[in-house]
Amino acid sequence: MLTMNTMIAMFVLQMKYYLMKQQLVRGIECNRSNPSICKDCSFRNQCTNSKDAVKKISRHIWAKYIEEADHLRHTSKNREIYSRRKETIELVFADLKEKHGLRWTTLRGIKKVTMQVMLVFAAMNLKKLSTWLWNPEKEKRKLLQLLIFSQQKIKQTLLISVA
Repeated sequence: MLTMNTMIAMFVLQMKYYLMKQQLVRGIECNRSNPSICKDCSFRNQCTNSKDAVKKISRHIWAKYIEEADHLRHTSKNREIYSRRKETIELVFADLKEKHGLRWTTLRGIKKVTMQVMLVFAAMNLKKLSTWLWNPEKEKRKLLQLLIFSQQKIKQTLLISVA
């Protein structure tokens, strides 16, 4: 007696050779079985109930990458990295939302919102800079990198605004 999992595995092996790809619609790949093969299959009733004896499988083109990322998320190394996320990345977003009012905006238009966000980012960077200056021995290298990066960004901004 064959189990359903065995039948599915057999079907997948059959489908591997007999699938006909249809066009991609919004990133979804549709595969159809060959009706001449499925018409006489003894497991057809368990596989499909279609009148034309066709099994259709729809799958997003990125589904295998999503499954791989989900699989990698459960490894011990990535679990450790993910647990540290709340200490670094998510704190920044929490500060943006709660302390700097970026949960929503009253402004309209991409230029106005961009200006508000840039001012908030500048305020957050000044806050980081002040904490680094408070303890200069610990973060000298990061401070130097920040100053060099800021200088480059200011030059780029000035060149863009002049042009």
